[in-house]
Amino acid sequence: MNKHISGVITYNKKELILTAVSLSNSIIPDSTLPIVEAVFKKLSPYIKDDRQIIYIRDIPSLSINDKYPSGHCFNRHEAMIALPNWDVKKQQLVATVSHELHHMARWQNAGYGNSLGGAILSEGLATYYEELQSGWSPPWSKAKFTTHNLSDALDNWNNEHYDHRNWFFGSDKGRWVGYAIGYRLAKELYKNGFNLKESLLIKPDKVDVIAAKLLS
Repeated sequence: MNKHISGVITYNKKELILTAVSLSNSIIPDSTLPIVEAVFKKLSPYIKDDRQIIYIRDIPSLSINDKYPSGHCFNRHEAMIALPNWDVKKQQLVATVSHELHHMARWQNAGYGNSLGGAILSEGLATYYEELQSGWSPPWSKAKFTTHNLSDALDNWNNEHYDHRNWFFGSDKGRWVGYAIGYRLAKELYKNGFNLKESLLIKPDKVDVIAAKLLS
């Protein structure tokens, strides 16, 4: 019965270090390592750094609505996931690992993006990818946004001083607006089939025209 799992996953001569910890009395499922391994295997051909790390632990206060896993990719080789508990649904863990490792791989290729448009594109691609890999549609992909929100996003597409929290977590614009716009954009980009390699390389200045089509 594991309360701590660590291991090194290697594909294409690239390493992903996994550290999973139970901070409660719950047991880490045996499926955790295989889930992370399967996700990393698909992305490893596009990973450029020799070594990266992902942390997974149960911290309800950092989870979303106390029921969904949350994640954060700090930089091009380090990500973390906070779970409400280790009984979280397998689909949701697959989704969150896919989202964060897509960020990591994209960071090592096109980059996350310094502008609002870059963040919207990166978050939208990662959200669509997590859905495709897991079969689970996260609530932030279903968030509502207005034509005014979209027009505002297009007007500030190249703004490097945007308020990330305001656009992606919620305030006067509503909750998860940046995710929702990005998700719709990703679906429009890949309406004829998802291209993983391109999704890691495409730049925000190549998609603003496509984003504008969402207004029609």
